[in-house]
Amino acid sequence: MNFSPERLKAMRGARGFARATLAARIGVSVHSLLDYETGITAPNARVLARLADELKCPVGEFFGDEHDRWASELVAALPPMSPHQIAAAARAFAAIDTAT
Repeated sequence: MNFSPERLKAMRGARGFARATLAARIGVSVHSLLDYETGITAPNARVLARLADELKCPVGEFFGDEHDRWASELVAALPPMSPHQIAAAARAFAAIDTAT
């Protein structure tokens, strides 16, 4: 699996982070974060760990294939959500996933 710039961008947006805010919190320049989000470069392991920590997700969430594209598009379409709302949505999706 390859790093998915679309997933990073979707997760940042879904969690309500401005690009400059997230870049500062993970210790990279805004330009570097933009490069990650557009696929020009991929973040190294240290940056991936910091992204996962700030975005409250496993590092594996930044990787995927074409079969997972719908999930990225869905996340991108969602408004910013509170941690409680994110947890409730995750439970709902888990229930759907186990039912299929």
